[in-house]
Amino acid sequence: MRFRRKPKGVATGVKMDVTATLKRSAAVAIGIGGLIFIVLLVWIGGELHYRNCLEEVELKHPVALNQTAAQTSEREDAIDSCSRWP
Repeated sequence: MRFRRKPKGVATGVKMDVTATLKRSAAVAIGIGGLIFIVLLVWIGGELHYRNCLEEVELKHPVALNQTAAQTSEREDAIDSCSRWP
């Protein structure tokens, strides 16, 4: 059985270059999309963590009309301890 040689020419090389470029571009686009997705997940998780922490502070240290300086300081310290990073 004889093997056919691929014709050598400009058209074959250009077609292979275009295909490789499209594959590379698609891989880069998918990579960037995946990175954006991960950043968004981290951002949303941080926001949920922060809001949950503020809710806990609200339950432990509710706002009252007649608060002493110590109560206000405790509440402020508790709020300052909340962060977006777990």
